[in-house]
Amino acid sequence: MDRIDRLAILIVDDQVEVLNIYRDVLQEQLGHEVECASLPGEASRYVRERLFDIVIVDAKLPYKGAGMGGLILAEELGDVLGMQAILLMSQYDVRGEVAHFNPHFTFLPKPRDPSGLITWAEKELLSRVKNLVKRQYGFVVMPYNNGECDTWYQHVLTPWMAEAGYANLPPIVWTGFLRK
Repeated sequence: MDRIDRLAILIVDDQVEVLNIYRDVLQEQLGHEVECASLPGEASRYVRERLFDIVIVDAKLPYKGAGMGGLILAEELGDVLGMQAILLMSQYDVRGEVAHFNPHFTFLPKPRDPSGLITWAEKELLSRVKNLVKRQYGFVVMPYNNGECDTWYQHVLTPWMAEAGYANLPPIVWTGFLRK
């Protein structure tokens, strides 16, 4: 199974009915592992307890007294998971505010009409999530040309990366000096 076929997704939105629709589409219909949080504190706790491929945050989520507190929460979660794991959404077109706050964020407007929410989630939301996951990467720092480490890299790390859906790129060997 490809990594993109079974993602761990956290959705943070203060509208519980929206959370239920996203969970239904992403988990029940498409087979992804979905955790939902309607409060920022819940989301922070989930991220401390588990590694998510993607976190979807409502940009206008109230947090720390800010009307666009979702941006603050997204930045905090991005510090833990990386900015490529964060997708901001809103029913309002706030892409300018999002880009001004942090140009590294990805923004997707939600449909305002709830009748099209399921179709939109199946197509637009899932497509954006998959594109974000494809841009994620792993980074390994270790000695090379070392028998034990090379064996571990070839027989343990490389198969695990393949199983997790990462492409195995050739290692870049860097030689550096440490200042005393």
